[in-house]
Amino acid sequence: RSLTPTALTAPRMHLASRLLGVLLLAAEARGCTVIAASASATADGSVLVTHSDDAEGSGDPRVYRVPAAYHGHGGERPILANAQDFRKPEVIGSIPQAEQTYAYYRTGFGMLNEKQLVLGESTTSSISKPNDAKPVHKGGKALIGVQEMTMLVMERCATARCAVQTAGNLTEKYGFYQDADTPTGEALALGDPRDVWVFHVLPDSTGGSSVWAAARVPDGHVTSIANMFMIRELDLSDTDNFLASKNIEAEAERSGRWSKQSGKPIDFTLVFSDGEYMAKHYSGRRVWRAFSLLAPDAGIPADYGDMRVDAPYPFSIPAGVKVSPQLLMRIHRDYYAGTPYDLTQGLAAGPWGTPNRWSMPGAALGATWERPISIYRQDLSYIAQARHWLPDECGGTLWFGPHNAQGTVYFPLPIGADQVPAELGSFAMGSGAVDRSGAFWAFSAVQQLADSRFAWISKEVEAMQSLLESDMPALQASADAAYVQHKDKGALTAPIAAKAKAVTERWWLFLDELLFRYADGYIHATHGDELATPFGYPHGWLKGIGYDSIPQDHGAPCVAAGTPCSALSPPAEPLIADLQPDLQPQKLVAQLDRSIAPKPLVLRSVPQLQAAHTLDAAPAAAAPASEQPESGGTSPFALAVLVCAALMAGFAGGLTFSRRQVQADAADPYLTFGVYQRAATAAGEVA
Repeated sequence: RSLTPTALTAPRMHLASRLLGVLLLAAEARGCTVIAASASATADGSVLVTHSDDAEGSGDPRVYRVPAAYHGHGGERPILANAQDFRKPEVIGSIPQAEQTYAYYRTGFGMLNEKQLVLGESTTSSISKPNDAKPVHKGGKALIGVQEMTMLVMERCATARCAVQTAGNLTEKYGFYQDADTPTGEALALGDPRDVWVFHVLPDSTGGSSVWAAARVPDGHVTSIANMFMIRELDLSDTDNFLASKNIEAEAERSGRWSKQSGKPIDFTLVFSDGEYMAKHYSGRRVWRAFSLLAPDAGIPADYGDMRVDAPYPFSIPAGVKVSPQLLMRIHRDYYAGTPYDLTQGLAAGPWGTPNRWSMPGAALGATWERPISIYRQDLSYIAQARHWLPDECGGTLWFGPHNAQGTVYFPLPIGADQVPAELGSFAMGSGAVDRSGAFWAFSAVQQLADSRFAWISKEVEAMQSLLESDMPALQASADAAYVQHKDKGALTAPIAAKAKAVTERWWLFLDELLFRYADGYIHATHGDELATPFGYPHGWLKGIGYDSIPQDHGAPCVAAGTPCSALSPPAEPLIADLQPDLQPQKLVAQLDRSIAPKPLVLRSVPQLQAAHTLDAAPAAAAPASEQPESGGTSPFALAVLVCAALMAGFAGGLTFSRRQVQADAADPYLTFGVYQRAATAAGEVA
C-alpha cells in the first residue's frame, strides 16, 4: 500500500539512517536485554529464553534458517569476523569442522536450533579493557568473536550444557575477542527442553585465550541479564551446577581482586566485571524491572550503591508468577510505566509522553537518560521456547518480533518449518529505500509516527497488537497438532507465512489510518459531522516549559489564569481498533485475501460510536442483546441497499459525514466494509 512522499518524509529520514548504520558496519550490537525462565517456572513447563537486539542503528533484523548439513571427516570450518552486513563475510581463520551440523535460526546471533537449543545474548563489561585482546585479522591472537561463538554452539549442540562447554572450550583454545572500542565481556543464556544455563566469558590476560564460567538456573527460578555479569559465587566442586575455565583461579588472582588463601569462593561478577558500562542504573534498573514483574512480592530493591560490589541482585530468583511467552513480550515492551522511573512522565517526555530518549554523541551535560528494557533502537526481539513433550520440529518455537518491541507483533516460527516467511526475511539492505514487503519497515514506520503523539497512538498500537497477536497461540497449537498427528511439515510453514503476510499488509494499512486520524495536530473524525478537533497541549506541560510567562498578548492568558489550554486528554480506549471490536486475526487473514468475501462485523449504533470516541467520556457500554444485529453474512446487494438507504436518510435527517472521511477503496473489503457498516448503522438510527 503506497503512501504519499510527504507522509513518509520523517520516517524515511530515520529509516535511511538505519541503513547507513548497517552499511558502515558500526560496532557490534550493545545494550541487549535477556530473560530466562526454567521449565518449572513457566505456565506450561517449557523453557523460555529471550533476547532484544538493541543494535544502535546498525543491526540486521532478518531471520535466516541455516540448514542442517553432513560434512564428513577431516573438514575445516571457516571462522568469520564479527559483522552486521552478512553480504560481506570475512574469513579470518578456521577450526576443525564437525561431522554433522544442526539446522538453526539466526540473525546476528544464533537463536534456536533443531534440537530445541535456545539462546539469548547480552554484551557486558569486563576487566579486559577494550582493544586489549585483538582478533587475528587485526594483529591479535584471538579467533572467536561472539557471533561465531553463538553459531558454533547452534551447529554442534543439542543441550545447554553442551553449548556451555563448547563455547568455553573453543574460546579457551582459540581465543575470544570483541570488536574495537566495544565492552569486552559476553553473557549468554542457553536453554534446552529441560535446563537453563548462563555463560559468561571475557578475554584472558594474554589475549589468546578466555576466562569463562557458567551456572545452571535452579528449578523454578528466573534470571535476567542486562549488559552486566550476573553469576556470583562459584562452587567449582558442584559440577552439576557450575562449570569454569581451567585458568579461572590464576586469572582471578592476577586481577588482584581474589586470593586463594582467603578461602572464599570466586565471586565471578565481583572479580571479572567492570561494572555497569554506561552509567549507574544502566543495567541494574532493567534487572530490577524484570525481577519485579516476574516476582512481584520478592521485594527486589530498585536502587543500590555499586552493582558490582554490593550485589543488590541475586543471580536468579524464584518466579512469583507462571511465566509465558506473552508475559515476556509484555516485559520486553516495558518502559517503567507506573513506577517512579516512568519515562512517559516529565518534561523530557514532551507534551505527549514519549518514553524514547535519543542517543547523544559524547557526554551531554554530564547526565544520562534512564535506560528501559524497551528502547527505540531495537532491531528485533524474540522469545525462544523449548518444549520437552513435543517433537523437536514443533516443540522449538521462536516468537520473533522485528523492530522495537513497543510496536512489533510477535510471530511463532517453528524450527521445523521449511522456510522463513518472506516478510521476516526482507530488509532491502543497501537499497536506500523502504521495503514495503518487509514487516520491519511497517513496524518502524508506525513507530516513528507514534513517537510524536505517544500518549494517543501508543494505545492504538497496543490495541492492534492485541488484536493481531490474540490468536497466535492457537496458530501455534494448530501447527503442533498437525505435525504430531500427521508429520505435516507444511503445517509448520504455510499458516505462519500467511499470517506474516496478512499482519504486514494490515500494519501498512494501519499506518494510513493513523496518518489520517492524527495529521497536523488534529483529531480527524471518520464518522459523524465533526470535521476535526485540535490537540492543543496539556496544561501541566505548558506550565512546565514556562508558557505562562509569555505576555498575554502572545496567547498565554489561559495558563496565566490557571485554566486548561487543552480540553483533550488521551482516550480511555483506542479509536481505530474500537471500530472493529469483533475483528479477529483469523478473519483478518480471510479479509486480506481479496478472493474471499469479508464476514460482517458487529455493528454499533451512532450514539455508541460517538460515546466510544468522546475523548473525555467513559467507555461506552455494550448494546443490549436485543439491539445487536445478527452476525450472519450480508450479500453485496443488501450492502448496496443499505448504503443507498443511509445516504437518503442522511439527507432527510440532516446527517453529514466529514469532508475528510477516509475514502473507501472498492477493491479493499476491509476499508469498504467499515464504510458500509457506518452507513448502515446511520440508516438504522434515523429509521
